[in-house]
Amino acid sequence: MKVLKIITHHRPHLDEVAAIWALRKFRENQSDPAITISFQSNNEFFKKNSPADLEKQGIIVVGIGGGRFDEHRSNTQDQCAFDLVLAALGLQNDPGMEQAIAYVRRTDLTASAQPWEIASLIKDLHEIFPTKPAEVIRWGGAAVEAKYQQQLAFLRAVDAVSRAHIETIRHAGGSLKLVVGNTDERQF
Repeated sequence: MKVLKIITHHRPHLDEVAAIWALRKFRENQSDPAITISFQSNNEFFKKNSPADLEKQGIIVVGIGGGRFDEHRSNTQDQCAFDLVLAALGLQNDPGMEQAIAYVRRTDLTASAQPWEIASLIKDLHEIFPTKPAEVIRWGGAAVEAKYQQQLAFLRAVDAVSRAHIETIRHAGGSLKLVVGNTDERQF
């Protein structure tokens, strides 16, 4: 899918922020120009511009407008915008996304984020920087990227542990078990 511009609603939540992060990170052609983001809340705009027609122009609508990335449609029960974007990108079953999907979906569908969690911090940032939504998205995307990279590192460490072998070291007081693996992964 070609992504030149993303339209979302004012004060996007974590699910839209994560969806925008995924569209930027996993788009087809990383050499395309930087993706711009605009904010729309006018329903009249979508009466004149359908999300499907906009998508043909490389303009992706996330979380609003009734398009394929709007979780408010009737056939998207128990999904958020992040789910819909990941499915379109073929990443809904990516093990590195498993924890992110569960967290983003839970906070979006149940509004249950705790005060120091990413979802709450994004809402707080919108309060502090009401005229800088693109900065809030940039910061939120960086937080999602950090957690994604941490999850990938964890999965690499799990893989390294599964390939490791256990040696038993016997001594006068009993024995110790030593896990020996070959990896540079810090989480090992």
